[in-house]
Amino acid sequence: MAGAVFGENVMGRILEIRQGLDPLLVSSDAISYPSAGASGAFAALAPDLKAGVMTFNTSTSGSNFRYYPDMNTLANPVTPAAGFAATTTVCAISNDHYAIGGTSSPFLYVFKRSDHSLVSVATTGLNAIYALDFSPDGTKLAVTHGASPYIRVYNTSTWAYTDAVTVPGGGGNYGLTFTSDSTRLVVMSANSPYISIYNATTMVRSYGYTASGKYTPTTNYVRPLVRHPITANSILMAFGTSPFIAEFNADTQVFTDFTAVTTGGVIGGGYSLIVDPDPTEDAVYLRHTAGSTAPSRTLSKFKISTRAPYPSQAAIYRNVMWGNTSALTPFVITYDTPYKITGTVRDISNNPVARVVRAHRRDTGELAAQTTSSASTGNYDLRVPDIGPYDVQFMTAAGELLNDLFYAQTEPQPV
Repeated sequence: MAGAVFGENVMGRILEIRQGLDPLLVSSDAISYPSAGASGAFAALAPDLKAGVMTFNTSTSGSNFRYYPDMNTLANPVTPAAGFAATTTVCAISNDHYAIGGTSSPFLYVFKRSDHSLVSVATTGLNAIYALDFSPDGTKLAVTHGASPYIRVYNTSTWAYTDAVTVPGGGGNYGLTFTSDSTRLVVMSANSPYISIYNATTMVRSYGYTASGKYTPTTNYVRPLVRHPITANSILMAFGTSPFIAEFNADTQVFTDFTAVTTGGVIGGGYSLIVDPDPTEDAVYLRHTAGSTAPSRTLSKFKISTRAPYPSQAAIYRNVMWGNTSALTPFVITYDTPYKITGTVRDISNNPVARVVRAHRRDTGELAAQTTSSASTGNYDLRVPDIGPYDVQFMTAAGELLNDLFYAQTEPQPV
């Protein structure tokens, strides 16, 4: 644990996510099998939030990657029959396929999610895989690797591929992600041009950012850029110098800075970004080197909507993290909440009010979710993980008389 108020370093852990509350520890044991190597490991969450895949940076076939049908608990992992006979590095997953990349031959494996069968994918010309990404619509798989021309896009229907027409500098160690409309590929390089935009079909480069400065990426890639969860065709990027995070609009080629964290010590270089899969959390996490002054930390949490740090950095982050402290890859557990409880809070004069609303499991009394009702409408929306039933508690303001709405028994409805 490094600076618990500001972040943490742990190998692996399973958390139960609760709306508006700190997560609950489901397992107190570090996840140690398969173990991550010295260079860390990687994880990816499917767009449908129903599965994920992890690589473990080891060359032991049968133990170097796993498919997880339930990323909330990491229960019942699947090991496909086709073993990967090389050290695994990165992975990606769509709603139909998942892909594994490695340091040497076979370099790239693609599996069907439906039956975990191996897809026949041409790997001629590939070298060590640095990054993988499926397009949001699932029709393409992008790869960066260690042999010129370094960038390749596969069509997931035919598995025909197109290599980059114009090669950026940097020798292949690129980060990449598709735009939200799946038509372009944004590539980050440690050498000029630092940011490139490619047509995802023709692989012709249409834009290159060449100015050296604060938007120069760090060379220690883990997950340096991710799609913005709301703004179309915008990309969130991590950099090695302040402000460490910026939003890049692929349509206008405009950078917008995030506000750098300064509380508790200035953060070091930016390394990787993880967007929280729960949209109501409105959060992106930056994994970075420790702060220059105590207490040090290795994670900072930002609000996506305001591009500013959360006022209070959480003591417990909603992550599973694999690897050692020098090469840590965080992965945010899916927030799978298929049920919600809705209602309205009014005061004793029947006026809508903002009050803390809590959902307790009826059988155990355990606090499962918390939110605050709208001051203008009194409406609230509680997200809970199962059908319940739950007791909903309305907290009164100081000196306020209790009314009939203090406790209500309810069963959640499907989202």
